[in-house]
Amino acid sequence: SVEAQAIVKDLEVMGQDIQVALERAAERTPSPELKDLFWGMITTIVRGGDMKGLLEEKSDLLMSGYKRKIEEYTNSLSMFVEIYITLVIVGSIFSIVMITIMGAISGFESFKGLAQMIVFVFLPFVSIMFIGLLKATSPVS
Repeated sequence: SVEAQAIVKDLEVMGQDIQVALERAAERTPSPELKDLFWGMITTIVRGGDMKGLLEEKSDLLMSGYKRKIEEYTNSLSMFVEIYITLVIVGSIFSIVMITIMGAISGFESFKGLAQMIVFVFLPFVSIMFIGLLKATSPVS
């Protein structure tokens, strides 16, 4: 939308023609996909062609790429969830049970600090790290 507003400004305020406005937009945009779309539109305008066909083809291509990224993310997300459940949930429950049993045998006061560290430090820290990992690998910004 920002690029579209800049193109409209170039057309209406600066008085440029559509080819020059699209060239300027293609030069300033950081997105390689949008840059490719603008250059395709310029070529279609200059040489003549089917703009509707170009836009349909580009939208299909970009949507299929986006769907592929989402599928890859869901596959990696399922792997991360399995790791999280195995290591964090099951591991911490197992550790707490073992600490409780060892504490009952040798006096719970010696293991109380370790159990509190697992519950109040380890679990929140690892959960925050997993949330950060999921946000970093997400294809959606």
